[in-house]
Order: sequence, then structure tokens, then C-alpha cells
Amino acid sequence: MATPLPPSPLPPVRRIVFSRKGFDTAAGGCPSPLVEGRPLSLPIPAGRYPGGRPYHDLAGERATLAATLGRVGDGLCHLDPDIDPTALAERPADWRGAFGQVGAAQGHLRNQGVGPGDLFLFFGQFRAVERGADGWRWTGTAHHALFGWLRIGEVLAGETLTPAAVAERPWLAGHPHACTGWPASNAIYCAADSLDLPGAADLPGSGVFARGARLTAPDARCSLWTVPSWLEAARMSYRRHDRFWPAPGRMNAHGQWQEAVAPANDEGLAWVGALIRDHAA
Repeated sequence: MATPLPPSPLPPVRRIVFSRKGFDTAAGGCPSPLVEGRPLSLPIPAGRYPGGRPYHDLAGERATLAATLGRVGDGLCHLDPDIDPTALAERPADWRGAFGQVGAAQGHLRNQGVGPGDLFLFFGQFRAVERGADGWRWTGTAHHALFGWLRIGEVLAGETLTPAAVAERPWLAGHPHACTGWPASNAIYCAADSLDLPGAADLPGSGVFARGARLTAPDARCSLWTVPSWLEAARMSYRRHDRFWPAPGRMNAHGQWQEAVAPANDEGLAWVGALIRDHAA
């Protein structure tokens, strides 16, 4: 029997984490595809990471898209974050989303105090595709877009990330960060039962968008974002210096950072709740 998560209500959302995931020009060799407007974040090649699974395990068109458009190395993928219930053909009845992190990126999350109640917003590089007579081909231009979320129900790390703890949580079966071979910094963020945010209380604790929420400013390079007023005022880790804010309502997101943490406030939570409600699958 699965160990229950902390009782509801969750601790309040104190931090909103913008987390870069999925294919890009470095990992996978290309953006992830927008298929009829729907962001389909492709998991990066597993490479040296433990727990890789064959791309052909992925449901739907994902394996074909990854092999046709990108570079998939030895054919094993790192399915993380695992927040899309349709990414695999079969799921346990009590499946919930999970996200793993390790090394310097996990150290940053820990140092920023990210924990139960806080919220990940996942973004990546996307580009529209269409199916032609000779297969998939690109249309449009590459841009950053949000594609999913995870509100943290619990964190397994250090002494709490044990084989017994993983076995008690059947939704972690097959998750790459639940496998052996990771360094001691390995951590897993398990989704809460529900999102429980203003305007989106009834949505699950993790999920993906039916249409991308574009971050890149119109007619701009991929890393120049349009940002809401609450984020401009709060700023976020790695982006606090004035040089990252070239104009009102604009943020420069260049660089190889994975997670950037912004303090949450009422305006930010209302923005996030409306965003997820409007874009959720």
C-alpha cells in the first residue's frame, strides 16, 4: 500500500520554479514539436543517466518524432519530468507525476528552499511541425513555451530516498530517478493530489498543456521573454541582475540554467492558476 502524502491542505505555494526540460539544440538536437498547437515535450536522450528506457516505449507519435526530427543516440530516453499520463500506454491506477533532479541543479533547489507546496512550471524550446507526404517537417520558428506543471506533495532525498520508500509509491515504478546508480544528491519531487490554486483547485497536482503558453516575445530571439508584472517585480534566481531585464516586461533567459526560482505572491498565484486553467489538457 502506498504511503499517503502529507495531509491536505498543502503548505502554501511560496516559490514558483521555472524549469527547463525536454529537447533543445544541445539535448536531442532540435526543439520539441508543437503538433497542431499541442506542445509535445520529447524526453532527452538518457546518455550517462541511469534508468533510461527505449524511445519506442513512448506512446503515440513520440518515438517517431524523436527519431525523425532529432538525435536519439542509442535509442534510450530520460523520461523526466514524467507528468504526462499519456506518455506511456499503461499506468498504475494511482499514478501521479514526478520529477527528479541531481547535482548542482538540485543543490540550487535545496538552497532556495524548494519543498512541499511549491510549484514547478516546466518550459522548453518548441517549434511547430506538420505531417507531409514524406513525414514530419518543421514550420514556423523556435521559441520557448511552458508545457506543464507539478505542485510538490513530497520530496524524497537523502535518507528518505530509499528502495523501500520507492516501493511504497507505485507511481515511481520505472521513473529514472528511482533507479540505482545516482549520486547522493539525487532527489525526487512527487506531485500533490491536486493543484489547489485559485481558479484551478480541481486540477491534478501535475499535468501538461493542450496548447503551449508562449514565453518568447513576438518577433524576438528565443531567449527574450515577455513576462508578467509580478515576475518582473519579484525576479527570480539567476535573473536578478538588471542586465537580464532589458526593457519593461522583457526578460533575457539566455544561458544553460535549468531551474530558476521566483518568490510567489497573490498576483503570481492568480496568474499561474489562470494560466494552467486556460492551457491544461
